[in-house]
Amino acid sequence: MRSAYELTTIALRIWLIGCLVVSVVSLSDFLFRRPHGAAALLRRLAVGLLWPIALVSGAGRRVLLGQLRGVA
Repeated sequence: MRSAYELTTIALRIWLIGCLVVSVVSLSDFLFRRPHGAAALLRRLAVGLLWPIALVSGAGRRVLLGQLRGVA
């Protein structure tokens, strides 16, 4: 059985990798897609920070995937 410290460390590493991926996608869309706005960038970065919570519900998954695809 793994300790709580090990499980927490694994979860935080997965969260960090997800944040980095969503942030890079958001920044590249902001830089290379026209038209773009600061509000869209801030919304996408906020989704990047809260992506594990979005995975819990069906609506959250749709928003997360929509933000990554640029649809929502």
